[in-house]
Amino acid sequence: MFEITDMIKLAQQYLNDALPKAALALIFGNRRHTLAALDPTDVETSQFIDLLLDIDSVEDKKTSPPRQSAWKLIKAYNNNPGVSKFAGISPAKFAFQLALRVREPNLISQGEIGVCGANAAVIHFAKADPVGYVRLGLDLMLTGRGRFGKKEVAPGETIMAGVTKLNLAVADYVILTSVRGSASFVEGVLSSRKASQVGVAEAMTERDVSKMLRLAGYTEVEDHVHSNTYLNLKENLNIASLRVGQGYLVMFSINSNLAVEMIQDKKWQTASALKQYPTLPMIAAGVARESGRGTLNLPKRWMANTNHWVLVSKLQVSAQEVTIKLYSWGHSIKRTIPYDRFVEYYDGFISAKLGGEEKLGWEEKMA
Repeated sequence: MFEITDMIKLAQQYLNDALPKAALALIFGNRRHTLAALDPTDVETSQFIDLLLDIDSVEDKKTSPPRQSAWKLIKAYNNNPGVSKFAGISPAKFAFQLALRVREPNLISQGEIGVCGANAAVIHFAKADPVGYVRLGLDLMLTGRGRFGKKEVAPGETIMAGVTKLNLAVADYVILTSVRGSASFVEGVLSSRKASQVGVAEAMTERDVSKMLRLAGYTEVEDHVHSNTYLNLKENLNIASLRVGQGYLVMFSINSNLAVEMIQDKKWQTASALKQYPTLPMIAAGVARESGRGTLNLPKRWMANTNHWVLVSKLQVSAQEVTIKLYSWGHSIKRTIPYDRFVEYYDGFISAKLGGEEKLGWEEKMA
């Protein structure tokens, strides 16, 4: 079995050979499918964080001070984690997974539970404010309370004791179930037996998502779902593209099969690359890590029911096609899709701006 020490040594060798991209390709491409199962010691986690710090400091002069600060916070926690407030979670494993997500927030995944609204918001939070994301996770582990933006997250005892009941990476379990299941956030209906085992509310409507974002301190929250969508779909998508370009959080309401088809196409592209470069594993791994591009012809849908929220970071719209990069189920995928097919899977978007405070409107006060 390929252990974390082997991964660290090989990645360090690539780094010593001035190949930081190869080191990243090894970790997040070639070994990506093994990351959730790794159970490092505190020493291994510390070594891995040092490796990420070193890679970040030399990678094409793109050193990220926020990422560096976030990793240093994780390393300090790993050196003195205290007693975890979440039963059954190894602090070293949690720190390791949190460090991975600082580098690649697209690893954040809801798994098989329906917390996609919280999932999309947390990915955006991790991308925009890695230090805030890390502090949320560490505070939850240390005290059982943390801050998601402006709002305190305080999961109940059932959530803090329920990690073995849901098949999630521990870093995602702590943060996603705390954000979605916290009594101080949106109340919801328990629509899944799996989720109800740990008190995680599901089925977030566009009103729920808007309220969650406002409570967290997001501003300029706009709801362009349902009726706003059907009036002028092209205008709706053009506004979404504008908000993406402005750096706003943009969450699409889609039929989940859109994300499923995109992920399957990415996996097919990855498998093809591995076959094409069987003796050049780093080239194959690099392709695997970047295999989020291409054209996708979706199957035709006759029913346009939507049931999934995804974060969107890139969007281009023309009369013929839609090029979109979205985040879902531990993947970031970019594909170009025929316009007429795409809109069969689409039901509008919510956008918001990170930071500041916004007073609740009358509709939220009445909720």
